[in-house]
Amino acid sequence: MAKRQSIYSDGFPHANPIPAACRIGPMLCSGVIYGRDPHTQQVPADLERQCELMFMHVRSIVEAAGERLRM
Repeated sequence: MAKRQSIYSDGFPHANPIPAACRIGPMLCSGVIYGRDPHTQQVPADLERQCELMFMHVRSIVEAAGERLRM
């Protein structure tokens, strides 16, 4: 059985003691990822900016797990 690895991202912290994601073998699973600004910890009113931040958080979590996005 594969061991679970907790994944943390400095740019996407959680208030609760839970990781941004976890990895079990080749699987990477995350919790909720939303468009919060990592500097202000606020969610911008602009939906386009929220989406930019959300995808930035996805990238940082994937990279924190030791992988990269393939496009």
